[in-house]
Amino acid sequence: MQILRMKRIASLAIVAAIIVGSAVGWWWATWLPPLPAVEQSVARYVTEDACAACLIRPQGLSAHPWFGSLPFYWYVPPNLTPARLEKLGIDELAIFTVPADDAETEKTIPAWAVAAKLPQPVDLPSLVQMWRDLSVAPQEQMEGPRPLTLDGRDCLQLPAGTFFPRRFAPGTLMFTNREGRPAFRGINVGRVDDRRQYIEGKSKTSAIFVLRDIGVGELVGEELPLELRTSVFLAASVPPEQHLATLTLRNSAVGISSQPIEIPVASLRNNRLSIPRTIMVEEDGELREVDLLEDLVSQGRLEVVITCPTPLVYLGFASDDLNVWRPEFEYAYANGDELIVAQSRELLLRMIQAAQRPLPVATRLSQTRGEIVADVHVNSREKRRIWKSICSTAPAPFNEDVWKSRLTYASAAINLRSSTAASLRASFEQPQYADRAATALDEELPKWKRSLPAFAKDYIENETASSSLIGGSLGVNLNESLDAPTCKEEVDAVQAIIGDSLENVDVEIHAQELRIQFRTPASLRRLSETAQFALAKTDMALAKMLGEFSRVDQKEEIFQRVTDRLPDSLPLRSRRAHDLAFQSRFCFNRYEDQYAAFRRGAETLLDAIEAQQSEAPEALWILGVIITQQSRVQSRYVAFRELFIADEAFQRRLQRLVDISTARGFDDQFDLHLVGQRCMEEAIQRKPDADVAPLIFPLRFLAGPALAQALYAECLTEAGALDEALIAWQQAERMLREVGERKWDAGEHGTIDLNHWKDRYAELDEDQQRAFAGDPGFEQIALGREYDYWRARAELEALDALRPVHAAYAPLRDVLPIPEDLEDPALLAAIAALMGVARQHWEPFNELQRAYFALGWRSPLEQDDDPSVVKKLQEILIGIEQD
Repeated sequence: MQILRMKRIASLAIVAAIIVGSAVGWWWATWLPPLPAVEQSVARYVTEDACAACLIRPQGLSAHPWFGSLPFYWYVPPNLTPARLEKLGIDELAIFTVPADDAETEKTIPAWAVAAKLPQPVDLPSLVQMWRDLSVAPQEQMEGPRPLTLDGRDCLQLPAGTFFPRRFAPGTLMFTNREGRPAFRGINVGRVDDRRQYIEGKSKTSAIFVLRDIGVGELVGEELPLELRTSVFLAASVPPEQHLATLTLRNSAVGISSQPIEIPVASLRNNRLSIPRTIMVEEDGELREVDLLEDLVSQGRLEVVITCPTPLVYLGFASDDLNVWRPEFEYAYANGDELIVAQSRELLLRMIQAAQRPLPVATRLSQTRGEIVADVHVNSREKRRIWKSICSTAPAPFNEDVWKSRLTYASAAINLRSSTAASLRASFEQPQYADRAATALDEELPKWKRSLPAFAKDYIENETASSSLIGGSLGVNLNESLDAPTCKEEVDAVQAIIGDSLENVDVEIHAQELRIQFRTPASLRRLSETAQFALAKTDMALAKMLGEFSRVDQKEEIFQRVTDRLPDSLPLRSRRAHDLAFQSRFCFNRYEDQYAAFRRGAETLLDAIEAQQSEAPEALWILGVIITQQSRVQSRYVAFRELFIADEAFQRRLQRLVDISTARGFDDQFDLHLVGQRCMEEAIQRKPDADVAPLIFPLRFLAGPALAQALYAECLTEAGALDEALIAWQQAERMLREVGERKWDAGEHGTIDLNHWKDRYAELDEDQQRAFAGDPGFEQIALGREYDYWRARAELEALDALRPVHAAYAPLRDVLPIPEDLEDPALLAAIAALMGVARQHWEPFNELQRAYFALGWRSPLEQDDDPSVVKKLQEILIGIEQD
């Protein structure tokens, strides 16, 4: 239901977004060059059996201020975005679909083809690599193109998935719950991936796929090739080598199962498995060899049971995430600066032949002005079948039966340079069907007028709340700048846009033809700055939804468009950098994939600093925070550090702005904590007066390098480098003490410093406290939360007496699970020694307990699945304190 609701929201928003996307298009028309003849257009490759064809002229499309606000992303493949097309230099792109027979299901399915005009002769291997490099999502390594001769022409065979998304037929998927009982749904892990259901590591939950029609024809040699796709969600830091799935092949009809097969898994990557025909099964406690097809497959049916052996790891699956691998290919032909690609050899040949004598549909597409031009012909039973499947994904009322079953021809255009920015002409079998389609649209428009303003309000308010939470984690106020509008002003602006726009949708009927036009109203030719900020928030809300469906490339393109639209807004750029650097962890579980996304996030701030589009010291400080906070988890810290050390290009780019040559750890290698610290120190050097409000709280600005030093010391402690950690903690303690003594002018509240702020804060009356509470960064420091914690922690860790304590419990730190014998002398000695030192510095006891968990026992406690163990350990801690 949640998926349906999100798609409905996107569908309802599409008309308003079309209107907004064309609001200022009319003033682009300063000069219109002549259209190329059909013989020079890639539209000439469209074949006679095409059901739907579209010509896209992407240059300038992604840079248009409002076109990207259209939620069209839901209706195109996840890897297709206007910006990717433009970065490849594509001048024209023709896309069309034809009916094809699926040999596996014997049904009519759509087969797709594209033709692209590039700025230079096609070098296909380089083009494929560039296409892959433009993606934020991790890319599966594929074989290169293979030469192929078709009808005497030199063509190429490419692995399926190179340009077109691969087709995966949905299968049967069931689950078991924590009690091992059958369930229709998986475990609730929140809004991570709305397309998938999750199973829990080290539990009785499982995902059960049922593969059908398995026989000798599916074998390659003597093996059954399978493909598995997984979404990996981590509830805590778990090293990638422990991200595992266990597969068991089962024949429930006779009650036998294979030996478990353990494989590594990674988000958004294909796992290809080869299951041998001769396989071991366990029956009555004994192992024996069986034949896969004869013993585990029953009437063509094979069950594959997937579990996860690692606690705190959750694996997500959809019904099409497991399939039998079959050799599938795409076929390409390069003709100078033109590239054509099809999903079958026959279709590729028909495209080459069609180009020699272009069809009327090619002329209509090439000679119609617009960034996007479409043409639909439904004049056969086969075309009707695939048109119904295409039409079912359209927003209401265009997905109703009259459009699916009675449409014969349609043409549409989006022309952002024209005052009539969007138009559609649809011809039906009889006039009565045109009347029915018009009536449905007339009934839907009032619903949009009622619902779209409410959705816009929810989007803006939710995004404002999200920015507050994210800003708090960075110490940055992402919702305020000196000129930013209020949330209510943004809501009012968007609701006014929607109301004005819906009044400019014209619907006319001419016999059996329905005509729909959108005319840009005069009130939308110049949008206010308030409206621009408001639309940025609705865009980010759309991006967030796309991310929940693993559409990470489209999500990043929306964030990029927001920052391109408002390049001087550092809060928006910081929001984008944070999304790449931190939210990518929910999409990618491999550290190299996370690092690639983190680097892209950091580079969005570097772009602004180098172009001086933002306040350079503030942007540099935020960059330092993002770099530093990547390393809060030990395993990720080690992996990211190694990746950064090898990333010389990123180092050189940072070095041009900040001297990071001394940002080296105890082993004389670069350390991300210290690199981030250097960025923040450089920012403070450029603005020593800390005049960075309201974006950054001044004392948080000044404390940044000291906090980075404390994080660095913490990682050394967890790594067991105790001598180096002691030096680092002592340095952190000195830096934190110096920050605490810095004075800051708080205006009417006088001069304050961190060391005395809590007492001063307590003296304020309620009105004054409420005034301070409006700034998340100020509130955090004002209440002494972060500074007090790290100051006390550094004082404790800087004691030389603590080193033997760390050495005592270090061997127990990573024990999984906690030893069953909680009276183990080594364990109790380590706890007692730690508490003995901590008691001298930390009061009350809850702070002692907090110190203990911070100092090294988080991992076992979090990963043990028995709450009674945690309770018992807490009782031991309390007993030690009382003694």
